[in-house]
Amino acid sequence: MKIPEAPLHLLRSFEAAARLGGFKVAAQERSLTPAAISGQIRELEAQLGVALFVREARGVQLTAEGARYREQVAAALLAVDRATAGLAEPPIDGPLRVTLPGSLATPWLLPRLGAFLDAYPGIELHLDLSAAPRDLRRAEADVALRFGAGPYPGLRARRLASDAVNVLVPAAAVEARSFEDPRRCLEALRWWVDDSLRDDEPWSGWSPWLREAGIAEGAGDAPLGAGARWVHCRDATTALEACAAGLGACVSRRSMAADLIEAGRVVPLFEWRVSEYAWFLLMREEDAESPRIRAFESWIEGLMAGASWSGSSRA
Repeated sequence: MKIPEAPLHLLRSFEAAARLGGFKVAAQERSLTPAAISGQIRELEAQLGVALFVREARGVQLTAEGARYREQVAAALLAVDRATAGLAEPPIDGPLRVTLPGSLATPWLLPRLGAFLDAYPGIELHLDLSAAPRDLRRAEADVALRFGAGPYPGLRARRLASDAVNVLVPAAAVEARSFEDPRRCLEALRWWVDDSLRDDEPWSGWSPWLREAGIAEGAGDAPLGAGARWVHCRDATTALEACAAGLGACVSRRSMAADLIEAGRVVPLFEWRVSEYAWFLLMREEDAESPRIRAFESWIEGLMAGASWSGSSRA
């Protein structure tokens, strides 16, 4: 059986008409007359042996076959356009050094990184999971994901997403005791403290949450009831892992805890509070048009935009 061939110009006219919902608007986009578009669609239908549109007095409608064909044609034309545009760009293959804190990488980014690696197999990715900021101006990395307030002098900063914070408690502890209020819950648990917090992140610390629970500020300096006491650690990831393991409560960002919450291992105790900080992608101005950096920027922007924790939503 001979497979019918469809010239590219006919496919472009069909895709435009299908996307825009009519021959007249497609003609304007394609710089042709409506009659020319109509003729090209009829030629394409004749070559394929399939009706793609139903002609009605008020316009045209895609047939079921036309709707399926449009999805495949649109994807194919996009691939053609990207390939053509890529001829004028430098090769995308090569090293890309990305620095970001482990508090984002370990719980959230790494499980999703495979999609980027599969999409760009020629990029040699170097990950630096460092809490200490690298100096991009001294070329210590190509791009950086940072959680902060800005500004970032001398760098191009793209704001990607806001985040939120909350007190998290082990789901098993809540289920076992059936706590009715946050104070009773907190008084029965250890409180894990991230000692790396800065003073300008108040809601990421314990003080405002203790006040909201009706526990006097400073009460944690001594044990509260049976076993409620501070446990100090050097980073937020350790505190969250301890909480998930049932060792006590912690204050965590939603970006870090989203998968654990979805899995039912930890439970938010209050309403989420929008953090004073946001996630930024940083790069040197002179590197902003690098195809590797642009590929990573586009991917991470889409990933964060679709994340359940991005924005200022409540749980």
